[in-house]
Amino acid sequence: WRAKSLLKALHDAGAKKIIDVGISEIYGTIEALDGFEVTGVDVSDTALETAKLIATKWGVADKITFRQAWAQHLPFADGEFDSGVLCEILEHVPDPEVVLKEALRVVKPGGVVVCSTPVEHAHFDPFHIASESGGWNDALLDALLAPYAGHVIQRETIAEEGTEPSCYFFVVRKAP
Repeated sequence: WRAKSLLKALHDAGAKKIIDVGISEIYGTIEALDGFEVTGVDVSDTALETAKLIATKWGVADKITFRQAWAQHLPFADGEFDSGVLCEILEHVPDPEVVLKEALRVVKPGGVVVCSTPVEHAHFDPFHIASESGGWNDALLDALLAPYAGHVIQRETIAEEGTEPSCYFFVVRKAP
């Protein structure tokens, strides 16, 4: 359900070359299977190795470039990618504003950054540090997105069918 929303937003933006910051074990593979040229970034060697193993298993490792880097300091030129992905990373960083700003920096003008993050404790993880409670809420998300008023082209709370909403999903378009 998150992957469907993610892929739709990337296709709607006309993206081909994307950066997936905080590449998860599976999203980079899903993106590559759907035809995107993916650069997957993570600070963790373990996360990158796991993502590589899954991509290899699904036959798309050659469509993903893996790079170790901090989300706050991406080693890429301004506007190098058509669009970016920040799925399930913002709750893990002490400075999500910096991470979103950095992702937008490496995206072309008019491109998008597609984001998802858990609502409150919908996906409990002791490494969620976005707030004192660990998860995101409307007030935190409002504050994060305030500098991009007019550029947030999608914002919703999504859920698997038959369950309570558990994930914020939002898309920010970089100013042309």
